[in-house]
Amino acid sequence: MTRYFIFETLTGEVLREIEPSSASWSSRLNEPETVNVDLPLNGPDGSDVERERVARERAELIAGAVASGDAIFSDVAPAQSVVTNLFPNPSFETANGDGVAGVTGGVQSSEWSSTGDYSLGLVAPAAYAFLPPGIEVGSTITVLARARFAGQVLSADGTTPVVAIHDGAVVRATATAARLVYLYGVMNEDQTQIVSDGWWDDLLIVEGEYDGDYFDGNTTTGDAVYRWTGEPGASTSEAISPVLDGKVWVTPGGIPHTWDGNGWVEAVPAPESPKRVLEGWRNYLTPWKHSLMVEESGRLYGGPIQPHDYEPGAPVKVTARGIRAYFKKRNILPPSAISVPLVLSDGSPNETLDTNLSGLDLGSIGRFLVEQACQWDGAGLPIVFEEPRTGVRVREYKAVELKDVDEALGQLSEVLNGPDFDFRLRWVDDSRVEWVMVSGTEEKPHLSSTAPDDPHIVWDLSASESVGRGPSIQVNPSEMGSLAWSSAGRGDDSVIIARQYDPLLVERGMPLMEIVDTSHTNVVVQETLDDYAKEALRTGKQPSEFWKFSVSLGDAPYLRDYRVGDYCMVQISGDPYIPDGDYIRRIVEIIGDQDGLWADITCGETFGRI
Repeated sequence: MTRYFIFETLTGEVLREIEPSSASWSSRLNEPETVNVDLPLNGPDGSDVERERVARERAELIAGAVASGDAIFSDVAPAQSVVTNLFPNPSFETANGDGVAGVTGGVQSSEWSSTGDYSLGLVAPAAYAFLPPGIEVGSTITVLARARFAGQVLSADGTTPVVAIHDGAVVRATATAARLVYLYGVMNEDQTQIVSDGWWDDLLIVEGEYDGDYFDGNTTTGDAVYRWTGEPGASTSEAISPVLDGKVWVTPGGIPHTWDGNGWVEAVPAPESPKRVLEGWRNYLTPWKHSLMVEESGRLYGGPIQPHDYEPGAPVKVTARGIRAYFKKRNILPPSAISVPLVLSDGSPNETLDTNLSGLDLGSIGRFLVEQACQWDGAGLPIVFEEPRTGVRVREYKAVELKDVDEALGQLSEVLNGPDFDFRLRWVDDSRVEWVMVSGTEEKPHLSSTAPDDPHIVWDLSASESVGRGPSIQVNPSEMGSLAWSSAGRGDDSVIIARQYDPLLVERGMPLMEIVDTSHTNVVVQETLDDYAKEALRTGKQPSEFWKFSVSLGDAPYLRDYRVGDYCMVQISGDPYIPDGDYIRRIVEIIGDQDGLWADITCGETFGRI
């Protein structure tokens, strides 16, 4: 299932899910990914699409409630009643010294019980009284209790006796509350004398007239919800009826409501005013402040919103780029550069603001550049960094050159065995996302979950029921050459030159061709410049060749199994241009669309790198 979201760039907090009318996304190796959507507003104020959304969500909620038996159709809001058993020790499970908590007299007896482990044991001829907690004298109360023996007597007001007519009978009395509630053992017929011991259990005292059953917080039967209001067995408890949690009340107008514990609230509020809808979209689509994200098969792609176009009556066309695009707008400078001048009073560069890195591998140098950019006020992006790795690499970045971070990452990748960099979006929880910055190592510069000599991602594009279509091939010889030059300028106006030569192409009958790279003006180490020339010559031994084909996202291998940068095997047979065989290629781009059914895969040569 393909889903689209808008979230805050600086916090990762997801603001809302959106439903584009058309969409596409792409993930590219060592470049920012891209998400494009057409967001329908159906008019200049967006009110139509809001009404459609509300109607759809209401219909889905009501249909689900009907299917589960939780729908209540009524023109009057269903009411909920709460009955409280005010006696905090109803089955006498808690003791108070030698007696029973809440009781004057009696013992906690395990000889008999109706519920729990204990009951209130009485010894004839004494009578034992209860103070009715929370009840004012003169108010109406209802008292229930279960007697062990026929002939035991209960009095809710101390004057009017009610007799248990058989063993285990529940005795009920409604009266005007006096100071005490009285429980007795077995009495004679005229209730003037206690003739034998008795036991009581399951005491209930409620305000007002009550014709329901006994309950405490352990009760599990019936249609009500029962709960203790404090410590189990030692507090009052409530019976809440009917059970409204999980129910959906539907008014005659078809508006669903859900119970929030205290009352009914509209489950799907009515659409906002047209003006507020438009203002909302204007805010959601604020470039850089908000980001756009697609979730496809468990993978997340996206980043800050970039340009978007709006015309009345047409969908808003929105483009978002991966977070690496942000670092095109950030220079390699420490946070102190916000107030410290880059140039001294004599016109010379302020070298205290230079960023000089050593003792790291290339991937960790890139990590430091990004982390330093995030240390500025207003730049605390939700990025998780891997642990830095030691190494022998050296890079010096002059503050006055104002080199942007993204350019520096690209140059780190372009040297011989330079590392890949990736910013991978992931869920933190169901309401927030973050990026994880990862980089290749010296031993394995490519970010790949598959081995170049034995990839586990295989697409047979020639099978009769293939899950792929294609491939098409683009061949570009513009970067080919046998002689590679790289040049860089030093701060003292001198230059350094790197030269690499390989006669392979000449020996194969091709004319001598040269490759010239002058883009590394800040390189000060000859070895670094040599690496640029070596990399250019290594990849220039053959034309760049990109294979493009489509694969089904509903069949193995699934999108969750691979990323850009992974090696894959493409099996070809019966093609008039490509000889039969198994071809190992590296995925450099994945493009998906709104339907989430197919993805376009672009592969480049591996050039023998690991």
